[in-house]
Amino acid sequence: MSARRLYGLGIEADAPIAALLDLPPAPRCDVRWSFRPAGPESDLVDATWLEYRRVEESCLRVHHHAGHGMYRMAYDDGTIFVVDADGTHVRAATPSGATLEDTATYLLGPVMGFVLRLRGVTCLHASAIAIDGRAVAFAGHAGSGKSTLAAAFARLGHAVLSEDVTALAVDHGVLHVEPSYPCVRLWDESVTALFGAADALPLITPNWDKRFLGLARGPHRFEERRLPLAAIYLLGDRSGERVMTDLDPSAALMGLVERAYSVHLIDPAMRAREFDVFARVVEDIPVRALSLTDELADVSRWCREIARRHETHAEV
Repeated sequence: MSARRLYGLGIEADAPIAALLDLPPAPRCDVRWSFRPAGPESDLVDATWLEYRRVEESCLRVHHHAGHGMYRMAYDDGTIFVVDADGTHVRAATPSGATLEDTATYLLGPVMGFVLRLRGVTCLHASAIAIDGRAVAFAGHAGSGKSTLAAAFARLGHAVLSEDVTALAVDHGVLHVEPSYPCVRLWDESVTALFGAADALPLITPNWDKRFLGLARGPHRFEERRLPLAAIYLLGDRSGERVMTDLDPSAALMGLVERAYSVHLIDPAMRAREFDVFARVVEDIPVRALSLTDELADVSRWCREIARRHETHAEV
């Protein structure tokens, strides 16, 4: 497969990954993906690997090879990835019973999030949508409503840039968001609230419980261009009331650091680069706290209100 543009990088894969097929071509290859139909007994498992980090909440264990600087990312279902230290090559081992698309689901999100951090790209655990030619990001922990907001904005006619990993870039001194891939992944509860029934959208794969809203075809749109960043909304835990407040620079900076992608896996050098980027964000970009209620119908009301704030580039 020829190189495709993902998170601002040129990606080449030695297998036909559906999400890549709908992406625009890239002028060069920055990262190669290699797949092999093997389980944890493959040669990607090396007795010399040393434990680096455990990310229990995502059923992932990351190890660092003491001699070669490579990283091994092992999921509890037996899916394994080996990432070169410079983030230029990812090798994936698919366990027995899993499909290529099962493996790609990990790769498109958490694995590429880590690859971006290795390559010096600061990422937020966030979704991002387009309003009036600019990007608006919604950063939060799992379950805070990032993907639900992205899908709700898509239903209102706004294009989606990303739904889990939001990569930040500086272009001519302006902060931008890089587009990811044309899909929003949702739990049944969100699909039912937004589309009337859980089976209104297809499953990501037969082995995953999540469903997906496709953005490459049909009424919902994917934004293929990098867009300047207009604002970031920091999502808190869902509460009993709707709350949106402006944050001072100190609170905004701490909130961004807490919602950085792969925050448990970065080293001091990555952390320093991240801090510099976030310091620039809070200086140049409005950062607000946003809380959703447990009533998912409330999401669409928030989307309309936020869209009105940004449709004319006027901050109110």
